[in-house]
Order: sequence, then structure tokens, then C-alpha cells
Amino acid sequence: LYARLDKLFLKLFLEEEDLHFYALVDGSASMGFGEPTKFHYAKQLAAALGYIGLCRADRIKVEMLDSSPASSAPVLRGRANLWRMLDYLDKLEPGTNVTLNDSIKSFCLRNNGKGILVLITDLMDKSGYESALKYLVSQNLDIYLIHVLSQEEIDPDITGDLRLVDCEDADFAEISVSQRWLDRYRQTLARYIQEAKDFCGRRGIVYMMTSTERPVDRLVSQFGYLGTWGCCPRSEHARICMATSAVRAPAGRIHKSNLPKYCETRGCRNCPASSRCCRWHKVWY
Repeated sequence: LYARLDKLFLKLFLEEEDLHFYALVDGSASMGFGEPTKFHYAKQLAAALGYIGLCRADRIKVEMLDSSPASSAPVLRGRANLWRMLDYLDKLEPGTNVTLNDSIKSFCLRNNGKGILVLITDLMDKSGYESALKYLVSQNLDIYLIHVLSQEEIDPDITGDLRLVDCEDADFAEISVSQRWLDRYRQTLARYIQEAKDFCGRRGIVYMMTSTERPVDRLVSQFGYLGTWGCCPRSEHARICMATSAVRAPAGRIHKSNLPKYCETRGCRNCPASSRCCRWHKVWY
């Protein structure tokens, strides 16, 4: 072209990537603690993030961490697969006796590809979390860690002589709770959270700690996934609320605190598909 026209031309190409999105939910017994439980909160969060990926026609996989290949979740694409994702999440229960390191290692061996990975866990593993996160860093993924704690763990309301039993290995400790003991506990917890945050920061992992009392839709908005994946915050916010509320509570119905903010029996103020919104509301509540 330059020889014929004596002009320089710059060719521009648009590369389309088939993005993978993984949401990994820790299924250890410790995740079943709290009201609502950390596991239920993690499922709601995974449903909201998975829905954003389905809206963008990305390949998504929402999976509970386990070392067994048979427990692998299906790969989904498109909004039509939202119900399949919710059905899978609804059947999950905490209580797997697998360390975080073994479950993450098994996941890395079974999955590959560029994309985004969100790990939702309480980081309560006696064998530590460092080696598990190092496995993830070795993958070609953008890693986000959401550290979920119940309000009972952040600010325990206990007193007197107690016998504490570990729900995972039945180990126990007898303690005498006083105000001094509670202050020391809070200091230890704050130091543990800071160490996890620093560990992730040194390895390029985005870290966020959240309580189960924080609404899931606010967490998703503050965490930046709406902006990162190009979803409209106003039009998609109501649908994200619906996806999180569609994850059944342990008792078979939705906690009132987790009802979609913009969904009402007479319609939805921000959702253009108000009839669909109301149908979700009636089915799940």
C-alpha cells in the first residue's frame, strides 16, 4: 500500500476473548455458622456475580469447593441458564471435610483458561490459606477474595465459662469469657484480617472482608463488578436482587432482610420486566 499510495496505513483489529468467570464457594463446616449462615450469604453472592456473567454471555461456573471431580459444576452461558445455576446452588450444603488447599488444588487441575475468579470463604482452615492462594496465583486469572465473617464472629456476645467445640474436627477448648478476653479476641481477629489482606496485596489478589449483615447487592456494587463488566447499575440492580433472593434460605424461605429492595408484589420500580420480577417474588416468598 505504501509503495502504491505513498501513505502509511494502520490496521486496527478488535479481539474478542471468551472470558471465563469462576465463583468458588467454600463448603467447609465452619461456613454453616451464623444467622444467616455464612454459606447462605456466600451462595447469594455467587448467584449475583454469576448472573452478571450470564448477562454478558461469558462462560461461568459457580461451584462449591471439593476435591472430588464428580462435584464439578456445569459451565453455563446466557441468561436462559439462570435457573440451572440457581438450582445447583439451592442443592448445596456445607460440611465438606476437605482442606482449602486440597480443594483449590483439585480445582486448578480441572480448570484452565483466562478470566476472573472470585473465592468466597471464611479463611478458617487450620492448615492455613497461604498455599491454597498460591495455587490460584499460578493460574492465568484475575483473583478476587471475599472474606465472609458472621456478625457473631466479629462481635461475639458471650460471657461466662464456656466449652467451645470445633465444628470441623471436634477439637475443644474451655474458656472463661471476660471483657479483657473479648478485647484480646477482637485484636487477634483484626490482626488476622490485616495479615490476610497484606498477603493478598503482595500477590495481586483483590481482598475484601464483609459481614453477613451487609446486603449482597450493596457489596456487589461497591466491589466494582457492575462497572467492570459493563452492566447498567440502575437496570440490572433489581435483577441482581432477584437472583440473590432466589437462593432459598435454610428453612425453605427467604429471610426478610434479603428480599429484593426494588421488588414488590405490585411491580418493580426499576426493573423493566415487572411481571417477571413479580413472578419471582411470588414463587420464592
